Amino acid sequence: MINIKFPHLSNKDGFTLIELVVAFSIMAVLSTIGIASFVGYSQAQTLQQATNDVTTVLNTAKSNAISQVKPIISNSTCLQGVLNGYQVVLGNQIVSGKSTASYTLYAVCNGAPDQLSKITKQLNGVSFDSTTFVSPATTATITFLVLTGGVTSTGVVGANGTSIILDGVNNTQKTITVTQGGLIQ
Repeated sequence: MINIKFPHLSNKDGFTLIELVVAFSIMAVLSTIGIASFVGYSQAQTLQQATNDVTTVLNTAKSNAISQVKPIISNSTCLQGVLNGYQVVLGNQIVSGKSTASYTLYAVCNGAPDQLSKITKQLNGVSFDSTTFVSPATTATITFLVLTGGVTSTGVVGANGTSIILDGVNNTQKTITVTQGGLIQ
């Protein structure tokens, strides 16, 4: 019988229980910090994306009003009527027990919003701050006019323009301002 010895298998060196506990504790703390940072970053990005969406729809309404482009939809009042401007309606909806911001873009023809030309979007994870709306209004309307190039608004707070405040998580807010001349900031 041949007796072969493997010296590397008889080595009793390894990690102690205390070393393993310390290593896993450090990994747990670092993981917790990383996850918390990611959640905060994700919430901030949700608010920023919603702000960008509202700014984009306002700019779309403004550019369509300036260019005087009529929506081409069959049975639309805009096909035969006079285009007055483009209107953005802002409001909060209750979805799954939470207040969620939404907007709707309309072409205004013959003095009334054209129901066929509406574009609606829901902004999940954010809501419009209650101070955005003139009490007791729950919606705000911003209209970009075709001929004058100006802006009219109803239901929105603002002396020299319109201030739209979006609420995120943990008391974070973003403000969009629309001046009477149509400048969107």
